[in-house]
Amino acid sequence: ADLADFTYRELCFNLDLWYGQPGQEWVHDDLKTDKIDELLTKKYPDIKANLQSGNFKTFYNGLFYLINGLLFDGGHTTVYSRLNTENVPLFLETAQSLAIEEYAGKFIYSLGQKQRDMTVRTKARDAAYGEDYYMEQGDTAMIHFDSFVVDYNGWKAFYAGTGERPLTFESAEGIDMSCNGGGDSGAMNAIEWLMTGQGYTRSESRLTGRTKTSAVQFDMNFDGVFDENDVSPYTDYNYGVLTSSYAFSCGNAYPWFMHEHGAMILGQKTGGGACCIRITSAAGIEFACSSCSGKIVADSGEDVDFGCPIDADLISEGENPYENFYDLSILSEKMNEFHGS
Repeated sequence: ADLADFTYRELCFNLDLWYGQPGQEWVHDDLKTDKIDELLTKKYPDIKANLQSGNFKTFYNGLFYLINGLLFDGGHTTVYSRLNTENVPLFLETAQSLAIEEYAGKFIYSLGQKQRDMTVRTKARDAAYGEDYYMEQGDTAMIHFDSFVVDYNGWKAFYAGTGERPLTFESAEGIDMSCNGGGDSGAMNAIEWLMTGQGYTRSESRLTGRTKTSAVQFDMNFDGVFDENDVSPYTDYNYGVLTSSYAFSCGNAYPWFMHEHGAMILGQKTGGGACCIRITSAAGIEFACSSCSGKIVADSGEDVDFGCPIDADLISEGENPYENFYDLSILSEKMNEFHGS
């Protein structure tokens, strides 16, 4: 009983201090005035009772309802992504019971409809692009990628003189982020710098209320030195970013930053989310949560957690609402209208 009580109090302290409260979570407004224990005592006593239990299965149920239910923010705060393989049956059982709760909607959408929509978009994109990640038509080019990834080992080998450069560049006017679920912020900033000559991440700390801007430089000539000789040759294009509700985390932050650089945002409003992630645990159960120290904000100070605004809505009525997403003639027309050319 003493250990169970300690575990509960430690969890509450952990979340009170380190959980980022990004905005999308069900209890965001409650957390403006109440700490976790106060919130659970007032409104969710069953979850609190489960979290105070000495039984693993009961505790897991309470933690899952808290993290994937009340605090779920679209994907950064979740027990599911850090679940041990042997507990998968327990996850499925708990997820099914959570599904009936009104505060579980965002988690259930993320697990179900969001994935089904991505499948529809992927099929439409494959039908248009085939296996190519780069397409050109008239005065418009499109490149697509579904995650921001950095080959760290490859770059280390290249600069050590023991490997080939792991990256090549192609100019493009359109960047397809419609199936991008996020990834490495360094890769995101590098692409931002290549396209605009500027790369930065602007984050806000919940603990201090201060905003920090981290500028990024790219070694364009690959000489191992950051200096005035590093100039991107890709800054003169008129850019557009194709987005969808699936675009999350860096897949949401990147359109926001490009929006600030004057690029056109087409498609569908992004799914939101953009923050540092903290890995922690309770009673040996590892989970991820949005970090209080690094919530991405717009240049205006606006919260980016609810998605990036779009300049052209490409959703269509009918069997395939995404059919216009991958029609380069439509994208070219929209972008030319936006950029006045």
